[in-house]
Amino acid sequence: MATLYKDLGKDANDLLNKGYVEQERYNWKVELTNSSASGVKITPTISKAQDQPLNGSIKTVVPFRNGFNSTVTFDLKNLLKFEVSSVGYLRNSFKPSLEISTSSENLVNNLKIKQTVDFAASWGGATLGVTIPSTFSSPAYNASLVTSRAIGFDSVGAIGVETDFTSGKDIPLNLATSFITPAVTATIFGNFVIGKAYSSRYGISFYGPVASAPLTTFIGSELQYDSEGKATQLSIGASHKFSSSINVKARINSRGIFGFVYSRKVNELLSLSFLADLNLREASNPNSLRYGVKLTV
Repeated sequence: MATLYKDLGKDANDLLNKGYVEQERYNWKVELTNSSASGVKITPTISKAQDQPLNGSIKTVVPFRNGFNSTVTFDLKNLLKFEVSSVGYLRNSFKPSLEISTSSENLVNNLKIKQTVDFAASWGGATLGVTIPSTFSSPAYNASLVTSRAIGFDSVGAIGVETDFTSGKDIPLNLATSFITPAVTATIFGNFVIGKAYSSRYGISFYGPVASAPLTTFIGSELQYDSEGKATQLSIGASHKFSSSINVKARINSRGIFGFVYSRKVNELLSLSFLADLNLREASNPNSLRYGVKLTV
């Protein structure tokens, strides 16, 4: 597939904003995955978040020969969900899925049906992506266009625009420009909401390898301004791959939140992740440290 809008600045965003306690919102989590020779996977999960009751779920994934998966999920909050989706893009152009969810407490009144179709088409260095997720009561349409060009010196420039059209809501407009070189990827982005209410968030991010260890150590930074909260935030982070089985990443932002993630693949069956967030501005507060442990078997 060619470059989609969600790919622009993705590495920096993953390093600085994904996988930390602040986003995962659990103190501990245990996943046990059992796979059969036919490809069927059954995954029971138990998790506990701070000040929240224990939650758990059982997810069963059954593959079909025609490139589709069916997934059935049931959790302790009485949610029952059935989903059928294609594993990848069919004929390199579209990816359909159907999701049906309800509650075991009231199957009819809580019934929700959502169908989604992703389309992607590329020509001459440009990629058009259209996502049509909809329920019967609230249709929505997402469209994005990304054009990429080589600009010399082993560099590629990409410009992307994305928007959503959802019934009865303001329209978001997302813009991004990336300059990609072997040494660094720089992305300038802006997210705007246009309608009765207006807000914006814009900034710039950098991501690239450390020259002395180009395949194992990466650093990134992001500076953004949120007009709604009238706040500016600077984030700086780094990741290091100690071996094929151990990876560590950390980031700190101008709000004083330090985040740390340690991931280790113990063997072919067992993976362990440890997450921690510390609010340095309130270090004396016992609640300033939040942590999470994830065990995947």
